Amino acid sequence: MGFDVSGLNPKINKDESEYTYYKNDTEIWKSDDEELRKKYFDEMDDYYDANPGVYFRNNVWWWRPLWAYVVEKCGDFMSDKDIGGGTYNDGHEITSEKAFKIGMKLKKLIEDGDVKLREAEITIENEKLAKSKDEDERFMSSYPFSEDNVMNFANFCIESGGFEIC
Repeated sequence: MGFDVSGLNPKINKDESEYTYYKNDTEIWKSDDEELRKKYFDEMDDYYDANPGVYFRNNVWWWRPLWAYVVEKCGDFMSDKDIGGGTYNDGHEITSEKAFKIGMKLKKLIEDGDVKLREAEITIENEKLAKSKDEDERFMSSYPFSEDNVMNFANFCIESGGFEIC
């Protein structure tokens, strides 16, 4: 299970028309030709890298600590509905203004070292939990957090034009 987050009005830096395989033939990814499939997926990766506001995805393990951090640091300008909407993948939308504000706040927190500090804290806690004799505690060690993931989400937010959480 994962959280697929789509930009509502993303900034497009590199148009789909610039790609030979990706978007021009939506069936290539099923091809038996491994080289052709590789070209398709390489172009798809390039499209999303060039247009970070189009799509962001985390599996549930990565999303929960990321969203908890967003709520902790940005909850002062998010509604209760926004906060709760990030805990389910049922189509809640975050406005363009809030998305941009979230992204800018996250970038500032990265710059200030707060995100790196949180990453270290969660890593240490997860290492302790992983060694626990309690099965539930060991299970809780499965929720990672990283500065790279926060940066990717910040970039997505800034360029998304608002987003929908599915």
